[in-house]
Amino acid sequence: MRDCIEGTGCLFSNGYFYQWTGGKNVGAHRIAYCRDRVLPLWAIKGRVVMHVCDNRKCVNPNHLRLGTPAENQADMVAKDRHAKGEHHGIAKLTRAQVLEIRAVYVAGNRGHIKGNGEELARRYGVATSTIRRAVKGIYWAWL
Repeated sequence: MRDCIEGTGCLFSNGYFYQWTGGKNVGAHRIAYCRDRVLPLWAIKGRVVMHVCDNRKCVNPNHLRLGTPAENQADMVAKDRHAKGEHHGIAKLTRAQVLEIRAVYVAGNRGHIKGNGEELARRYGVATSTIRRAVKGIYWAWL
């Protein structure tokens, strides 16, 4: 998308510009959305201002739309912009480790063979539930 207008103010580490207004920092894109539509900021409380252009710095009102947090999450997933795999903040395993675990895991194996879930959990320093979820595709489903 073209014609992005990058905001001014303080650029936070999350990639958004913020401006001081009403005694607090507010996302510059939220301010731009409200000013363009002649709305007070409180009118969009509980809603998110989404960037159609996917540029967090953009304050072009034509690139902004109001949505729910769930719509914002769905948009992020649909555009594959969400943290996943080892880039996710709580990931305990790497992509390579998950592939290795899936290759050696033997379902129902209670012995001390290399594919045992408990043995794999000890080897990788995670809970057996983490191994089970990685194997079943609950975690790392996209892999």
